[in-house]
Amino acid sequence: MASTSKTQSLDLDRPLDEVIDWRYKSFPPGPPVKVRSVREKGWNALGGDFMLPVMLLKESPLRHNVDEMAALCARTGFSLAPHAKTSMAPQLVQRQLAAGAWAITAATTWQVRLWREFGADRIILANELVEEASIDWVAAEIKRDAEFDFYCLVDSVAAVKALDRA
Repeated sequence: MASTSKTQSLDLDRPLDEVIDWRYKSFPPGPPVKVRSVREKGWNALGGDFMLPVMLLKESPLRHNVDEMAALCARTGFSLAPHAKTSMAPQLVQRQLAAGAWAITAATTWQVRLWREFGADRIILANELVEEASIDWVAAEIKRDAEFDFYCLVDSVAAVKALDRA
């Protein structure tokens, strides 16, 4: 997915300790369970254990798609910054980073914060930073970590001035 000057690695152990309960779409009723313990439950999404709708991913097509995108980027010289908002799954994003993705793209400052918590150090915000709280957080994060490589969109001189003040 094109060469990169630095390799990103996300903390994939942390999400395994997240607790799944009634707040998570489609999961079966019952006591809360940690992500790392889901396999032990023996649930079968195709056997009626989950509440529909539920999304399933198959390993071989997923691997194929990541490999194909990496090959396309290598052939064309393009760099990929996959939009992580769709899955919000660190495990999927890590596969793309390991295959050479240059960055992660997020839609909101909240998503940028989430990906920073998982260890992402090159993020594109596919929007403008417009409100003071977001601008202040990004500025503080850049000052806190010199390795944080952040990009965002701007569409006006006023937006550039607001960022410059931070």
